[in-house]
Amino acid sequence: MKNYFNLLKKSVWVVSALCLFSSCNDVWNEHYSTDSSIVPDKNLVERIEGIEGSENFIQALKTTKMFNGNKIIDLTYYDFLSSDQFLTVWMPSLGSISEDEWAKYTKEGKTYQEHKDVGQQFIKNHIARYSYPVGAQKENHPENVRMLSKKRYPSTAVEIAGVEYKQANLACTNGILHLLDGKMPYRPTIYEYITETEGYKDNLGAFLEKYTIDEVDDNRSVISGVDENGEPIYIDSVTYKNSIIMNQFGRISEEDSNYVVVLPTPEAWLEMYDSVKPQFDYTTMERADSLQEYYTHTALFMDMFFNMNIQRHPDDSVTSTLYYEGLERDEDALQHKYYNPYSAEGLFRKYVVDSVICSNGKIYLTSQWAFDKAELIDRPIKIEGENSYLIKQKNHVSYRTQIKRDVAGYPKVSGEYVMQIGGEQAAPQYDMTYNVSGNMKGKYKVGIVTVRDAEFPNPENKPVQFLPTVSYGFTKILEPVNQRGRPEYQKTNIDNPIDTLWVPGVAEVPQANYGQEKAKLEIKLSVKSTSSFNNTMFLDCIIFKPVPDDYVDPVEE
Repeated sequence: MKNYFNLLKKSVWVVSALCLFSSCNDVWNEHYSTDSSIVPDKNLVERIEGIEGSENFIQALKTTKMFNGNKIIDLTYYDFLSSDQFLTVWMPSLGSISEDEWAKYTKEGKTYQEHKDVGQQFIKNHIARYSYPVGAQKENHPENVRMLSKKRYPSTAVEIAGVEYKQANLACTNGILHLLDGKMPYRPTIYEYITETEGYKDNLGAFLEKYTIDEVDDNRSVISGVDENGEPIYIDSVTYKNSIIMNQFGRISEEDSNYVVVLPTPEAWLEMYDSVKPQFDYTTMERADSLQEYYTHTALFMDMFFNMNIQRHPDDSVTSTLYYEGLERDEDALQHKYYNPYSAEGLFRKYVVDSVICSNGKIYLTSQWAFDKAELIDRPIKIEGENSYLIKQKNHVSYRTQIKRDVAGYPKVSGEYVMQIGGEQAAPQYDMTYNVSGNMKGKYKVGIVTVRDAEFPNPENKPVQFLPTVSYGFTKILEPVNQRGRPEYQKTNIDNPIDTLWVPGVAEVPQANYGQEKAKLEIKLSVKSTSSFNNTMFLDCIIFKPVPDDYVDPVEE
């Protein structure tokens, strides 16, 4: 039976050789030859061993073990190239690799990481699954070759990835061998660069790795058996990185992508991280340190990533991966859009001190975090008055009322709607309490945006008096008081159709609640009904505006 399959294998090779060499080298008559390049009698490693100067490459294959996911297995790449797998190998030239590099590649007793690095960055970068003969490709239309390292390289009739062929199409019983006049370049993915480069890998890289798992693609991996626990052993495992972080911002570990990343240098990154970190203080919460680390990083990630495959006119403007079309319809929303990015003052040039070409995009290294902190991190929190999901409790009457945009001389309100508090009953006081989510630790100025009832005329044209009270948990952190220490009601402005009333003092929030589902920060508005004041308040929105720690509220006259 074995002889039968050997004969069948050779027969298939004869037919394949006919197609290959008649189309590429016009040697039709050579299919009658016993030349081993046409009818192979050696496998890949046997063929490589017969080539002068191959000793180091063979030693690297023999001393480097393969992996089953992240688990090292007792199979070397020498075993792999001796198996029945059908592969194409591009053997690098001896002189294209330095003595120091060969010493690393051929080292006996490699560590776990050395096995992984040599396998991924060197050996697998010179091997592809399936048949990739040379000759049929045209120089203007190269074939795209995917190596086992997952890197893709263009191959023409004379070169691959800019490296010339010294000899090509050496047929073997389990594949094809090409000899290079050089070595294949290895470019890391953006993810690999961040997680493996000194300066990044112990902080930013470690953070990304913490939330990333390697998953095996069973459909593209080759199983050679099972271990003692019944788990499959992959002689060639195709894995991909699944990151809950980068699934949100950009799949920078995937080879078939094209990203631009605006990344501070390691020193600039740490400086910015340390300055922002105190704002993400979750002291009293479970796993407070992990929450602080997670949200500090993701806040700084916010606009770092740009998918260049979807940019319509990148010279004019680019949008980060958090952009979506609906943002354009809200003038108050963060646009995640940057104009003229390649100009001298543009995002891709202004603070750039270096750049790194990766296999799936480009990294611009900047001397500082290149974004506006006030736009991305210290953005005001806005609570729409009509948003019923944020209303914690209400006392007496409230209505969601639409304010039309086309009322003559009337400015546009946020979201086109306002909340009408009170006005339907002769109650002494109307209360409305809102949850405020997304806050960080620090000081906030609180603004109440009110609307004069232009569509609902008030003949007496009286102002509204209201008392704003801000609490965090069960602790009151802001309530305006008079000189006697009693609550002091604020008054709306009857002269302006829409007005922002800033509450005296600042609300000092003791810890962050950013990213959490259950809000602890809340604001209560109490509208007091008297004969001197209108009993109906039209609330457009409430604004919590971050202010610096050294902010001092101006003295109210």
